[in-house]
Amino acid sequence: MPAFLCIFRKVGRSNRVEGWVKEYLSDREGELPPSLHIDCSDDRLWPVRVDFTGPRTGIRHRLQFTCGGTHSTFALVSEKEEAG
Repeated sequence: MPAFLCIFRKVGRSNRVEGWVKEYLSDREGELPPSLHIDCSDDRLWPVRVDFTGPRTGIRHRLQFTCGGTHSTFALVSEKEEAG
């Protein structure tokens, strides 16, 4: 497989996962947290890690998602909250 195609697929996955996370958090929080950080590896087997501080509460949230590549495999695996 050509290298540019591999890179395109990896970037495509990252963009899709980022979109899913943002949609999930916007629905859940009522808005997109301004301090949002999404860590998405190119490896489908690695979890997606997300952290942000709730704008209204100041509580730090650390979430972990699984994502095998399609929207139907996107799921919240764990969440931790830390007082700010």
